[in-house]
Amino acid sequence: MSVLTATNVTKSYGLVRAVDGVSLEVSAGEIVALLGHNGSGKTTLLECIEGLRRPDSGHIRILGREHSYMARVPDRLGVQLQEEQLPSRIKVREALWLYSHIYAVPDAPQDLMEAMDVAPLLDKRFDALSGGQKRRVNLCLAFIGQPELVLLDEPTAGLDPEAQRALVQVLRRHRNEGLAVLMTLHEVDHAAELADRVVVMAHGQIAATGTVSELIASLNVAACAVLTSGTDAGPWQEVGDVQHGPEDTWLVFGDRVALQQAMSTLPGGETASLRPVGLGDVVTRAAQQEVTR
Repeated sequence: MSVLTATNVTKSYGLVRAVDGVSLEVSAGEIVALLGHNGSGKTTLLECIEGLRRPDSGHIRILGREHSYMARVPDRLGVQLQEEQLPSRIKVREALWLYSHIYAVPDAPQDLMEAMDVAPLLDKRFDALSGGQKRRVNLCLAFIGQPELVLLDEPTAGLDPEAQRALVQVLRRHRNEGLAVLMTLHEVDHAAELADRVVVMAHGQIAATGTVSELIASLNVAACAVLTSGTDAGPWQEVGDVQHGPEDTWLVFGDRVALQQAMSTLPGGETASLRPVGLGDVVTRAAQQEVTR
């Protein structure tokens, strides 16, 4: 059963089309991750779904209701924002009490409270918390009311590895009970652990969607050679698909044996390393594709 449907959603800022005709569906019991480089449109799309921004066109249905009726279903929707904003002097205990009195089902899931280790923070003021502690508190607030759909904006940011692993286990457990989750992620490696399905955005559009393994397989290459800054990428055009990489590097996608042979003949002073392709390469390739209007 679909709990979220976005159809041809568009949002522009002046001449910049941040979200360009995006259609997306999330079903009950499914965790979907939105990936993309900065400026891809993933955060703007999530903000439109959250009700923080009004789309220029298109339709959004949440839990069977049009987006304009979103105010009627807050108890079935949980939201964790990228920037945590609570009154600076409020204590964590008070914030939990306040949120719990909004909903008919007042408590945050105990497993999430324990996983996020919130108990030691209960008597601390919000402005005294670290970024990671604020993220842990806001994740708990998002789950108060036992929502059917949770929207998470970079939930792993600021969490230590132990808290990240705990979050994975909690989300999987609630997913198995029918919870639907749509999240943005900055660290693509987290998608393999957290998401059932990944949606890659670029230039305001959906560039690819599928499981992590499906998306990696869609590259149709086995390996990537990383050429360091200053290496002449011209001769590599005959070996594989050459693209710009991070920090002034070049990425060459192709057959592993062919890449190894090319690396063995590098001139002095030029270096390269070989690695398997991954989900990050899917995101990078999508960002470098031409915009389709």
